[in-house]
Amino acid sequence: MFVQKQVANFVLSLGHYIITSSFQSDWASSGKRISNAEERSKAAAAPTPEPGPPDCPKHLAPRARRAWKILVPQLDAMGVLAKVHGMALEQLCDAYAVWRQACGARDRKGLTYTTRSITGSVMFRERPEVRIARNAQASLKNLMIEFGMTAASLSRVKKVNAAV
Repeated sequence: MFVQKQVANFVLSLGHYIITSSFQSDWASSGKRISNAEERSKAAAAPTPEPGPPDCPKHLAPRARRAWKILVPQLDAMGVLAKVHGMALEQLCDAYAVWRQACGARDRKGLTYTTRSITGSVMFRERPEVRIARNAQASLKNLMIEFGMTAASLSRVKKVNAAV
C-alpha cells in the first residue's frame, strides 16, 4: 500500500519524474531545514542597528573624504546605511582613493617599464601601480557589493530603516 501511494504521487512525463504537491509537502517538511516561519522569527529577533549616516572620520585623505561626501547621501537615501557601518564605509572610501591614485599614476607612467636581465636582454615588467590598482579595485568591488552598490547586489541588501 505504501509503495502504491508513493508511485501514485509521481507523474511520469517525458521520462522524468515530477513530484506532485502532496508528496512534496510531506517530503519538504521532513528534515532539518528551517521553515519560513522560523526564518521570519529569527529575522525579527535579529539586532537592528541605529539607522542614519555615520560621521566622517577626520583622518580620511582628501580624495576619500570627497568620496564619503558623495556616497553617504546616496546610501542614506537607499536606506542601507546605519551608524555602525562607519568603518566599512571608511574602507570603501579609502579603497576608492587608493584606486584612483594608482590609476592616475598608471595613466601617467604607462602599464609597463623596461629593465635588463642578467644576460643583458630587455625585459618588460608590469608597473607596481598596475598591481596596486588591480588590488584596490578588487577590494572596492567587494565593499560595493556589501553596500548594494552593484546592479547584481542591490536586491540582496536589506534596508536598515525599513521599519522607520
